[in-house]
Amino acid sequence: MSSLSAKLEKTINRFKARIDAGSYYEAQQTIRTIVNRYIRAKDHDAASELLYHSSLIFSENGRFDEGTDLLNYLLDVYLLQEDDISSCKEIQLPRIIQILASYPDNDSNIPTLGEKLTSFANKKTGSTLGDSKLNLIIGEKLYYSGNPDSVSNSEKYLLLTDSDKANELLVDLCLQEYLDQENDSYNLHEYLERLIIPYLKINNIKLVKHTVEEFFTKRVSSLKDDYKNFQTVTFEGDTFFLYDVSSSDDSNLTASKRIINYLQLLIALIQRNHLSNAQNFKLLFGRYKEDISQADITAKINELGQAVFNVAVVANNGNFLQDMMSGLLGGGPK
Repeated sequence: MSSLSAKLEKTINRFKARIDAGSYYEAQQTIRTIVNRYIRAKDHDAASELLYHSSLIFSENGRFDEGTDLLNYLLDVYLLQEDDISSCKEIQLPRIIQILASYPDNDSNIPTLGEKLTSFANKKTGSTLGDSKLNLIIGEKLYYSGNPDSVSNSEKYLLLTDSDKANELLVDLCLQEYLDQENDSYNLHEYLERLIIPYLKINNIKLVKHTVEEFFTKRVSSLKDDYKNFQTVTFEGDTFFLYDVSSSDDSNLTASKRIINYLQLLIALIQRNHLSNAQNFKLLFGRYKEDISQADITAKINELGQAVFNVAVVANNGNFLQDMMSGLLGGGPK
């Protein structure tokens, strides 16, 4: 055992003794004092080791507020360490996930902690998507928290994973909200696009197709009767669930079904890597423009086009001179 490891073990044993004695505040402040000394000495490795073990011990003893305080400090120290991305993924993120896993789903720290953890992961990985495993555990805890606001908040985390389990939770969430409506609105398309468009923006073709299949095969019994008259069509190995929109349905129902058809055509377009995709994306938008506008998803489709094809379907009507001057003066376009 190195001198550092022996010293660390001694510090942790004293820390545990204070916790066993119920001296939580004293234990917390002692760790902060020691870590501050390590930081001043630029010994970030020792600081992060001590914070990791101390935060985990606090959480394992049910002291989640104190554990969260030290976990936040650990994130700050990790950001000071100039490690490569492999060190982040192999050491730092697994340790963070281990600590978070020890929290109960309904702990009040998780919503705020989730924001900080994803911001940390974005910075360390250099990806706006963060880390899939970290997003999954945050999303799961919020989903199972029992708090309506937290359950709703789980959606943005669960969308940024490549997990089939996360997708199933999202489908459950959307379908439950769809079924819980007090009116008979024709708006199934709203719950589909909530998942389909974000998945397409990050090119998660596997889960976007899984979403559609879940809605129209395994969960078809959950759909209202007006949405059960679709046709199953197979084309080039892919399955589509399309509606005949030439029938005399209620106009709102027809518009909803047209959007569902449109969303599936988007999936088919984006998963096929053709040179003509950008132009076809614009043509497809033009064909369904009125329905898209009625569904109030024009801005989302425009963002999707910019993210995937680097094309816009909505003209920028901003004041160029005003935007330029605002930028020069330190502001931004309104």
